[in-house]
Amino acid sequence: MKSLTVICSLLLGVATLRYVPDHARVPSLVVGWSDEFNGLNWQPFQNPNAPDTSLRHRGFLNLKLGSGATPEPNPAPFYWGSVSRTVDVDVDRYPILAVRAVNLKGPSWWDVIVQSYGASGDPTQKEEVRLVGSEIKTPSLDHDGVILFDMQAQAKSGLELSSHRFRVRLNIAGTQKGGSVEYDWIRFVRRQDAEKLRSNPRIGDIIAEP
Repeated sequence: MKSLTVICSLLLGVATLRYVPDHARVPSLVVGWSDEFNGLNWQPFQNPNAPDTSLRHRGFLNLKLGSGATPEPNPAPFYWGSVSRTVDVDVDRYPILAVRAVNLKGPSWWDVIVQSYGASGDPTQKEEVRLVGSEIKTPSLDHDGVILFDMQAQAKSGLELSSHRFRVRLNIAGTQKGGSVEYDWIRFVRRQDAEKLRSNPRIGDIIAEP
């Protein structure tokens, strides 16, 4: 017999009971770092690769290939735009980069690029300010969906993991101006939670444990 959760509420001083089956409960998710896009915290690239950015409604970051976009000539003409921010996360504990995007308009596609920050080489400089290693790109999607990207597996491709500080880029690209996408969330999660997040991308109860 499936267990039931009992929720008590008070209505006009009378206690009432409501039974909620386990499958109806909203699960929580432990993350090492996340952005739920409740504010504009991302820095656009310089023109011509600065997309138009907006929060059309709370919780969704819209990137659009604007009128100032200039096409890349090779291998075939296409436009791209990118925003970035610095992320500090322990990828030993939270190795999976998870990103969800929706409302893709095109013909367009979207993906994410990560690169590590490393020591500057100056012993008097405490901040890690220099990009090191290779830029690594996730697979590109030409539809709405969730990307689950194993950061630890990218070490063999040149991604430096020791500093736990990364530049993360969110991208929009397409063959025409006007293409856009809305990023719903970006999260670094534990390996055992990755498929749970793919099957239930609307999980909103986030517990941050750096």
